[in-house]
Amino acid sequence: MFGSSTCLVCDGPGEYSDEGAGFCETCPQYETFLSETNICDCQETFTRIDGICTCIAGETLVDGKCVACDDGRYKDHAGTHSCTVCDTSNIKGAFDSVPGVEKTSPQSCACGVGKFSDGAVCKDCAESGVNCTTVGLMTETLPMFDGFWRTSSSSTEVLPCLNPKHCKGGADTTDLCSDGYTGPLCAVCTSGYAATGSGKSLECSVCTGDAQTTIIFYSSLLLGMYLVINFIYCCCCRRNSTERAPTQSRRSISHSSSSFADGISRIRSTTVDARSTYKGLVKAKGPVLKVLVSYYQVMTMLPFVLNLSFPPVFTTVSNLFSSVVNLNFISLMPLGCIMPSDFHHQMVGYTVIPLVIGLIMIVAYAILKRYESTIPLSNEIFASFLFMTFLILPSVSIQIFSTFACRDFDGDYGSYLKVDYSIDCDAPSRNFYWYYACVMGLIYPIGIPVLY
Repeated sequence: MFGSSTCLVCDGPGEYSDEGAGFCETCPQYETFLSETNICDCQETFTRIDGICTCIAGETLVDGKCVACDDGRYKDHAGTHSCTVCDTSNIKGAFDSVPGVEKTSPQSCACGVGKFSDGAVCKDCAESGVNCTTVGLMTETLPMFDGFWRTSSSSTEVLPCLNPKHCKGGADTTDLCSDGYTGPLCAVCTSGYAATGSGKSLECSVCTGDAQTTIIFYSSLLLGMYLVINFIYCCCCRRNSTERAPTQSRRSISHSSSSFADGISRIRSTTVDARSTYKGLVKAKGPVLKVLVSYYQVMTMLPFVLNLSFPPVFTTVSNLFSSVVNLNFISLMPLGCIMPSDFHHQMVGYTVIPLVIGLIMIVAYAILKRYESTIPLSNEIFASFLFMTFLILPSVSIQIFSTFACRDFDGDYGSYLKVDYSIDCDAPSRNFYWYYACVMGLIYPIGIPVLY
């Protein structure tokens, strides 16, 4: 440096001088002199853009250095000016940033913990089934907890599954159900599986030889119960026209067969005693049994009809009684493994079979009433007919009214039958069963009480 008897070092920020120069020169702003290359270059954290050193997009100047925008801010072009607050961008309420995404555009703006973006506004995760413990969640990426379901990635309506075990959760709305389950609320069995039970007790079983064995077992059990009941009825309830044989015939029995005759007489006496005991029990306990059956028929249907939730223990016990008191044995068998089966088919079976049995009993009653002489068997048939109608009226009525109970889902997902979510309520094939249920409604819920 000239003007002095000695040479001085240009040691100011960004200063330098050419050999023989009498003064120090200064590098442009945000540049420093590199003695190795004898040129000015950008300071650390700065980048040369269009001939000047500045901060890149997504960074701003803080204390003389380029640093990344704070969370909840972005900068979409180079320069040293401040970052833009996300809330003034296209996502209102976003004060966080998407992890791993450069803060160079509004797309880097993210909703904070406990919120999600619908594309325009950050909203609170008010739904109980959504896992909002991370930032940057959007409607399309909302993760579900186990036991919850939604119709599509654009839906914000999170619904609890009928059985939490059927829904495995996650963010992929095409894979929210456990193996073997699909459809609305994961309450439909996939191909190769058959349904047993219904509602919260629905289970989808793999169609194997075990399923067919189950069907055979329950069918045999029901047939055995029917034969046992008929045997008891024949032994204890029918009138024995040969209870008293003529005295002269007894005297003609030889001494060698007297022991056999005594045995037959004791059997007849036991039968008569059993019959008397049976009729006494029916007379004493029959009204109480009817009240209990009616009570449990109503109680086991309350969760479905009124959409109620009972404690798990009560639900388990009521499910055990439901199949018995409502005569819903068919639902215990995986019929879907051997034939197409849904609620419509079951409803037809539950309404047609009692009609056929009732018609047979009425015809038998009319015939016996006309031709019987001393054995009033027609009275037994008529009493059995009344008991049958009393027993089936609540359960069959529920089957009929369930045909009209549909549940609407958001968006374009549609409407499905609450008792069987595999049935689309808007399908043309449902029209027949809708009108059929109307006719059965006139016969059962209205016709039977009028008959009484």
